[in-house]
Amino acid sequence: MKWTGKVTEYTAMKGKDVVDFCQANGIDRVVIDSDMPTMFVLERNRENIQTETIQEETQVTVGTPMKPISEKLLKKFQSNFSKVSVINEVYHYAMVRNNENILMLGFVLDTYSDNSRAACIGTIQNSMKGEKLDLPLEMFMLNDEGWLQTVKGIENSLIYKK
Repeated sequence: MKWTGKVTEYTAMKGKDVVDFCQANGIDRVVIDSDMPTMFVLERNRENIQTETIQEETQVTVGTPMKPISEKLLKKFQSNFSKVSVINEVYHYAMVRNNENILMLGFVLDTYSDNSRAACIGTIQNSMKGEKLDLPLEMFMLNDEGWLQTVKGIENSLIYKK
């Protein structure tokens, strides 16, 4: 990084400069630890994220997308996935749920937590800047062995492996 011309223990920056720096460098979360009993965390807004649990009785069909994500966009996704240490694998497949066709990204993570989910969402949001898809795109946590085996059985679904 060239924002400081020398090695320094700390630096002062305006809040807007921190936000601009984070946006320019794809940083979604900053933890400020000042050796005090508490820390400050700045992170991307999570209010626009909706979580839905697929109920057991819900009828779904999964398979290879008829119109998969473009190679150009897949490369953006893969580049952003590689920046998140908890992402082990990502699968791309199609799902039909309640008569709606959906493009899916299924994530296998080291740890499933609110922060790891937020990091995955950040990779999707960063990758989708300036991009459009014909179908909705959703993410799915493949922490259930049955779901994972089903998705692994879809031909060419693995798009990223750490």
